[in-house]
Amino acid sequence: MSRETCSRCDRPKSVCLCRYLPSEKVSLPFSVAIFQTPGEEKCAKSTVKILRNCIECSVWKRRSLANAGGHTGKLFNGPETLILYPGDQAVPVDKLEEETKKRICCVVLFDGTWESCRRMYLANISFLAEAHHVRLRPTSPSKYIVRQQPNLESLSTLEALVELIVQLGVDGAEEKAQLLLRPFHAMVQMQLRHMTTATHRPNRPGYDPHLLSRAASLPPLEEGSPVSPVGKTSCEPFQNEREIFPEEE
Repeated sequence: MSRETCSRCDRPKSVCLCRYLPSEKVSLPFSVAIFQTPGEEKCAKSTVKILRNCIECSVWKRRSLANAGGHTGKLFNGPETLILYPGDQAVPVDKLEEETKKRICCVVLFDGTWESCRRMYLANISFLAEAHHVRLRPTSPSKYIVRQQPNLESLSTLEALVELIVQLGVDGAEEKAQLLLRPFHAMVQMQLRHMTTATHRPNRPGYDPHLLSRAASLPPLEEGSPVSPVGKTSCEPFQNEREIFPEEE
């Protein structure tokens, strides 16, 4: 028998995140486009599912911009776009000129495993030549401890956006960061509860003997502002997301 799913956060009702979500979407001074590797949307630990309930964003589910229309290419390939990925040509966000930061209209993130994101970035880099390519210098280690990270500087997609908001100096950055991180921390703690009781045992693949000690670094779980019942949200910063972000066949 299938479990009942919440129509807003798209999670089983037993681990619903709605009470941790902001009462209204967090406003940002730029649109957010997420290049998501195929199949990643099915991952129960995906942070993009949380982002779509917290901000206006669009998700690109194709591997390449090669067959995209000219209008789509212009959205991502220009001096007012930031490509957030630690590629060879990326510069630290804090090295951007203040005038450049103020002109940013679109931020592109990559979501998936690190290897799949690397392949997607390389497949699209020639279509993003005119944009600003940037990387982060995280101020603290990732709290995404329910999924393996390749190094201490690696962040989840949601954490990367939060760090970017702070480093760009967006108005109200700290408050916006907390509104985005609250449901993320709740999701991580819910997942940890399952891992440490049901599946996280020494004889299982992927066992991490330091998981519990790292879990102690998470902030206390606090509920967010009350939210009114709504249907599944639709995140469309552009006029016609279906045309701009068609799914790959």
